[in-house]
Amino acid sequence: MNNKKRKLLFLVEIEIVCLVLIFFATTVNAAYSGYDANKWDTFKNRTKEQIGHEYTLAINTGETYKDGDKSTYYSRTPSLNVPFDEGELKQDTLKAVTAKINYFRYLIGVKPLQQQVTSSSQMQIGALARNTYFDHDISSNPKIEGMSDEMWKKAVYCSHSVLTQGYSPVGSIQGWINEGYLLRSGQFTTLGHRMSILRQKNGEFNFGYVGKVAIGGEKRTNTVDIPFSAYPAPGYMPLNEISVSSSAWDIEINPNIIQKASNQSDIKVKVTNLLNNESYECTTSNGKLKVDSIGEYTLMFEQPSGKLSYKYSDGEKFKVEVTGLSDKATGKAITLTYTTEFFDVTDYVDNTNVKAANVNAPWKKINISSKMENEETLKKISNLFPNTVDVNTEVGRKATLPLSGKWLLDMKNKCWTNSVNNKDIPSFMKDPEGKLKTIKIEYNIQDILDYSKLVINNSPRVETSDKITMGGMYVTFSSSKVCELYHTNKDLKVTKKFNTTIDKNTTNCSFDVKSYSFEDTGTYIGVFYSDTYAYQSRYGVYIVGIEDVEVREKYPLGDVNGDGSVTLADYTKVLAHVKKTKMLTQEEQKRADVNQDGKITLADYTKILAHVKKTKLLE
Repeated sequence: MNNKKRKLLFLVEIEIVCLVLIFFATTVNAAYSGYDANKWDTFKNRTKEQIGHEYTLAINTGETYKDGDKSTYYSRTPSLNVPFDEGELKQDTLKAVTAKINYFRYLIGVKPLQQQVTSSSQMQIGALARNTYFDHDISSNPKIEGMSDEMWKKAVYCSHSVLTQGYSPVGSIQGWINEGYLLRSGQFTTLGHRMSILRQKNGEFNFGYVGKVAIGGEKRTNTVDIPFSAYPAPGYMPLNEISVSSSAWDIEINPNIIQKASNQSDIKVKVTNLLNNESYECTTSNGKLKVDSIGEYTLMFEQPSGKLSYKYSDGEKFKVEVTGLSDKATGKAITLTYTTEFFDVTDYVDNTNVKAANVNAPWKKINISSKMENEETLKKISNLFPNTVDVNTEVGRKATLPLSGKWLLDMKNKCWTNSVNNKDIPSFMKDPEGKLKTIKIEYNIQDILDYSKLVINNSPRVETSDKITMGGMYVTFSSSKVCELYHTNKDLKVTKKFNTTIDKNTTNCSFDVKSYSFEDTGTYIGVFYSDTYAYQSRYGVYIVGIEDVEVREKYPLGDVNGDGSVTLADYTKVLAHVKKTKMLTQEEQKRADVNQDGKITLADYTKILAHVKKTKLLE
């Protein structure tokens, strides 16, 4: 081979080597970049609105199933006593459970279940028996009295992997998710229940629910495709799904792509709050990291919190970085990374049903004296009521909506009613049960309030001051009480409110009226209630008095004395007002001077009285 050919071959070999190196470099870089979960298609384009849509689908699945209403769970109701019956779950219940599981799987980016969640007689019997013996293994317990041998055998050997009590069927899925690390004790707990819901391999789920016990078992029929999955999820994560005090963070590693660490102490998980750049590190040595290598390969680490009362806030964003692992294909060290940003998913629901609609406490319930139960008084009282209603939905999203108009009195049913106009109901809110069509405030007759009093000066005068007193309030709260006095004008519109807080041992209170004016004419209504929200909701308000008041002129003209004269003091008051208002001419004022003996004649007084009455100044 001549030199020219050797040189050409050498150049070709060099080119091949370069291409191979470029290929491997490209492959490694592609694999490495794939380990930043936020760059995966699943998460990089996902929006809050899309998550809200999936959340809406999940909560609305199961048309007849209502979370928390036991009567809607079963097509055949179970019996927890002799004769025992395991019952049968509705297909709607199983659909709702399936939707909840697949919603969580959607969040973390793994495949949904391959089929709808199923149930079986044995799974139901297993749940039934565990109302008596709450444990996975009950084989050493004596047979439940009155239960057949056949049923007991099925109960003992029920194949399952997860167990819980105290939740609804769908609520049990949420309960199984929220586990892993207890902040109170600083200790790891099991993560097996969560993994039964979220594990990449799981493709089927068998479920049972009886009484207060839920039981389930998974089948691993799915493929494992992504390098890792994490909970809370990369990208946007609903803060509504996490119990901070008990819910560890975790990463499930795909061992087909990522090599298990030969030494677990090499693994480090760094969590950084991107809002304040505060970070902490989790390792096996500091006790904040636990590696579960039985079956799947899962990293469990302490959640960012610090305090039991801590809650993730809307917009709070964290970055997670994992080192100490290597790529299985190349053996090179890699870093797993992703960010998770919390948000309130209920702000993005497509629609949700109204759960409750109530006026704000304490106006949910009105307590009055039997003396007040008349149409005129009850209509006056209703002018104090709120003109909005607080509405809560099945997902916890709330809204304050305007009421359609005035409160209507219904004495037959001892209540007032109002409603919300359809045009004012937000698009995300559905009201299939018509809860917004009839908003009620009920009233109760409290005979003990017959002794309560609202004391106002019988004839309040312009420019005088006084105290209005409410007394005789004998209902005892365990906290201080709030005492309020409302004033309504001739149109029954509230124009003033006096407020004070009084000691819990006091049964009356008073309000200082610094100076009356003609505008103070109207209806006064006195109200007591607790300043504690729980008591307000429970007891409502106590209306202890209602009084119609007409404020009059400070110096009204009265009758003359019996001897045909008026006193100098009486006359001086009248004269001062007349002069002040310039209703008399200078000559008339001069002739109105007081006689030397300190009295004026009836004739003099009558002239002034006639003039003042003619002008209606003091009426």
